[in-house]
Amino acid sequence: MSNAIEQSVHGPDPVDIHVGKQLRYLRISRRMSQERLGAMVDLTFQQIQKYEKGTNRVSASVLYRLAQALGVPVSTFFEGLAETSGQAADDGVPLVESLLATAAELQQFEDEEVRSALMHLIRVLARSMPRRTG
Repeated sequence: MSNAIEQSVHGPDPVDIHVGKQLRYLRISRRMSQERLGAMVDLTFQQIQKYEKGTNRVSASVLYRLAQALGVPVSTFFEGLAETSGQAADDGVPLVESLLATAAELQQFEDEEVRSALMHLIRVLARSMPRRTG
């Protein structure tokens, strides 16, 4: 059975989804729009959107250009994959999504002092929490 048929029957490959989530995280953490990133690597924002969702696979050359535009090594896109199975690790995915949503909400505050105070509060609370082990 061909890869295209397998992908359409079983949905996107977990590795493609993981790479897309890493791409989205890196883009948002740099306060970059899909349009801006697309323009930097000669792609449309729709293509960036499909890569981020794992709908389309990222070719090696595009992955290389994206890494250069985001200022990271290509290996960054694969961090967090399960070592043995090649499957995307689920650990932290809900947390990453939650952090991205919180960061976007913080950006809605127009008053820089309020935004800075909230970010400081979050950092203080995070430092006061006991560390999880294992």
